[in-house]
Amino acid sequence: NIAHYNYEQPPNDDFLSVAEKMARANIIVFATPVYWYAMSEVLKVFFDRLTDLISTSKPLGRSLVGKEVYLFA
Repeated sequence: NIAHYNYEQPPNDDFLSVAEKMARANIIVFATPVYWYAMSEVLKVFFDRLTDLISTSKPLGRSLVGKEVYLFA
């Protein structure tokens, strides 16, 4: 369960636990169907939340630097 970011109150969802698992991984794989030349809304929301890690949880966000990432679309 990954919610949209809420600037007034951080969402109570599974995002941080998923990000922590990504930080422990050597390789990260994203997969999405393509809808009208764009990724799914679920993955878009997840990517939006990843960019928020820089302000909400800097150490966790920085731990993702240099990871090997693949995308299947």
